[in-house]
Amino acid sequence: MLDAWMTLGAGLAFLYAAGHALSRHAMLARACLVALFCSIGIVQACWLRVLAGTIADSPGLMNLHYSALFMIGPCVLVFSRLLRPDEAPVWRRLGWHFLPAAVAALYGIGQMLSGHAPAKPDAWPVALSAALGAAYVGQVHLYLRSIENPPRYLRIESAVLGVLTLIGGGVALAAMLGSLLESPWFYRLYLSLITTVMVASYLLGVKYPELIHYLAEAPRKKRYERSQLVHVDVEGQKARLQKLMDEEQIYQDENLTLAMLADKMQLTSHQLSELLNERFNTSFSKLVKERRVQAAAQRLLAEPDVPILDIGLAVGFSSSSAFYGAFREVMGMPPGQYRKQSAGS
Repeated sequence: MLDAWMTLGAGLAFLYAAGHALSRHAMLARACLVALFCSIGIVQACWLRVLAGTIADSPGLMNLHYSALFMIGPCVLVFSRLLRPDEAPVWRRLGWHFLPAAVAALYGIGQMLSGHAPAKPDAWPVALSAALGAAYVGQVHLYLRSIENPPRYLRIESAVLGVLTLIGGGVALAAMLGSLLESPWFYRLYLSLITTVMVASYLLGVKYPELIHYLAEAPRKKRYERSQLVHVDVEGQKARLQKLMDEEQIYQDENLTLAMLADKMQLTSHQLSELLNERFNTSFSKLVKERRVQAAAQRLLAEPDVPILDIGLAVGFSSSSAFYGAFREVMGMPPGQYRKQSAGS
């Protein structure tokens, strides 16, 4: 049973990579997610072979896994930065995070050319990569903890990242002690924990599909100590936002992002985020979600013969889970129940 669970984790990692390659995230964000899950899958596949005693049959996998180890932490951090358009630096300022992975790749190539075929990973790359990974994931964990009044799903995600930080620290310690890399139970524990975390993250994303959008513009503590609206015609921008929502119904674009809306209003993402939080007492994700739900509620009654999901997709939701979850959150009931109750009253 445990062996099947560990093997499932490796398969899930590559499946997640394929799924994110087809997602609607921006290209760089997609690249980070694909690289992240491919790296996790490579490490898991390598360590499964170490556990089975068959790694000598795949020396290339062992050497490839060194660079994969150093990719995981930077991918998590860079993806979280790319979600924050008002803070995300340009790509050339993010690339240095991947230098350790490049050095590890050269190390792996050197091992391969020397004909070195170890039966277990070398201790120092594992220890160093795990420590760096824990530091990177820990930064994202701290970012989530800095968000004001986080919803329940964000607290859960923060806890998941906290567990990943502890796993990274534990692996680093185990590798430095050396002898634990000789123990089959160390690999079993590591692989089982990673599989559990991936499954938990997937279920969290299914239950709360708005999580990514919330992270993109969540208000953090003391974020607006220095206002970006000093030279902005706030009343004019409020009227412009109302027109975009009421007349142009821009929320119906399922790919709408904070940066896209800010560009429409000729503002920076930070200015728009501040405008929404300080002057409308809302956030980008909440505003768009509520507008879509309100539009869907109207159409559910005005178009009783149109399938519920078709209406949800027409107002801007990208999936049935996102539509049903948002509708239930805003209206307190599923859309089907809302249509029946409202039609019968």
